[in-house]
Amino acid sequence: MLANLKIWKKLALGFGVSIMFLVVTIVIGLGRLSAVDDQAKEIVEFWFSKTVLANEMIDGVNDNAIALRNMIISDDPAVKANALERFAKVRELVTKNVGLLQEQAVTTQERELLAALMKIRKEFLDERTILIKELDAGNKELAIAMLMGKLGELLYAYIQSINDLVIYQTEKVNAG
Repeated sequence: MLANLKIWKKLALGFGVSIMFLVVTIVIGLGRLSAVDDQAKEIVEFWFSKTVLANEMIDGVNDNAIALRNMIISDDPAVKANALERFAKVRELVTKNVGLLQEQAVTTQERELLAALMKIRKEFLDERTILIKELDAGNKELAIAMLMGKLGELLYAYIQSINDLVIYQTEKVNAG
C-alpha cells in the first residue's frame, strides 16, 4: 500500500504521525505537570504553612521566656509592664495560630499533637500566673525557684510539644 504512494504523500503521512505522537506526548506531559503542580501547592500552601505557624509560636514562647526572666531579674516596673504586654501579644498569636492549625487538621495524629499542645500550654500558663503572683507578693526567691524548677520544665515541654508538631508537618512536607 505504501509502495504505491508518491513520495510527498509518504512524507506527509510520516510527518502527520510524528505530529500526532508529539500532541499525545504534550497532552500527557501537561497532565503530569498539573499533578506535580497540585502536589507542590499542597506542600507549600497547606503543610509548609502549618510549620510556619508553629515556628511563629515557638519564637513567641521563647520571647516570653526571655521577658519572664527579665521580669524576675529586674525591679523596674517598666520591665514588668513590657513583659506583661509581650505575654498578651504572644498569647493572642498562639491562640490564633492554634485555631488555624485546628481548623486545618486533617489527620488524627495532628489532632492528638494539638490536644497535647493545648494541655501543656494550659499547665504552663497556670504555673506562670502563679509565678507572677508570687513575684508581685515580693517572693522573688520563690519565683526564681519556680522558674528554675517546674515552670522551666513546663516551658521546655511546651516548646517541645510545638516542635513535635513542626516535625510532623515537616515529615508531611517531605512525603509530599
